Amino acid sequence: MSATANPWHIFATYSPSCWAANYKDYLIYLGSRTAHSYPSLKEVEEIVRRIESVKLPTGTDWNRHFLRPRAVYFDDKHENFSVFVDYLFPRSQEDTTLPPATLNESFRDGEGLHSDGTGSWYTTFWDVRYVPCLQISDHFHLDHKDYYEPFMHQYMVGMARDRFLGDM
Repeated sequence: MSATANPWHIFATYSPSCWAANYKDYLIYLGSRTAHSYPSLKEVEEIVRRIESVKLPTGTDWNRHFLRPRAVYFDDKHENFSVFVDYLFPRSQEDTTLPPATLNESFRDGEGLHSDGTGSWYTTFWDVRYVPCLQISDHFHLDHKDYYEPFMHQYMVGMARDRFLGDM
């Protein structure tokens, strides 16, 4: 099977309910509450599609805005998602970042991931962290370990790092 036929590469971690995954060019941790398996990849792909649908301010090669999914936690008992995203932006451009309300037009915090017009399912909570960065630094990388390590506990249990988007 070719790599394009299976865009996911999933690896076990030290926890039985947490997996590290590579999808497209993202490193995403996947977690579940009680299941023995990671969340539905089809649903995670929909989450990534929403993230990618946000039109960010344009910039140069060393001066860009990025939305990076960090983790997706699925509470399989209550069938809801907690999604962790970092909004990376140049330190000098804080005044050009999209406000939480604009992001929420795409993310729809606290609403269903899917809707048929009469009902919705998979309520999804979005934890978006704004991260100023110096992209010309040799320390900068879109998926640097510093964006993950301090928050692994939150990623594994679906708890907000600070607060969810709807709380902002």
